[in-house]
Amino acid sequence: MLQTHLAFDWTTNLQVGNSGLLENEQRSHFALWCLLKSPLFIGADLRKLSKSAFEILTASEVIAVNQDPLGVAGDLIWKEGPIEVTCSCLYVYLCISPKLAAGPRFTQS
Repeated sequence: MLQTHLAFDWTTNLQVGNSGLLENEQRSHFALWCLLKSPLFIGADLRKLSKSAFEILTASEVIAVNQDPLGVAGDLIWKEGPIEVTCSCLYVYLCISPKLAAGPRFTQS
């Protein structure tokens, strides 16, 4: 049975699609919400979303980080000047096919 982290960082509604943020700021905002594993409550009027805002909100690879079964929020792991690196533990289900497992063996010379 997979144990999940039950305490979430509840942030406010996403601001992607609302006025006041440049496109790169909207991308950063959405990525941060996903990294924090916050609920993705869209705070914009869906009928008026721009194409870029729609693409940001439907980025499957970013949503996958948010929807990871472990539910562990990311954290800052390195910072130098204005550069910050964050990391999050993700649940990985690895399946190896019998054909791959029976493949060539590598030995150290």
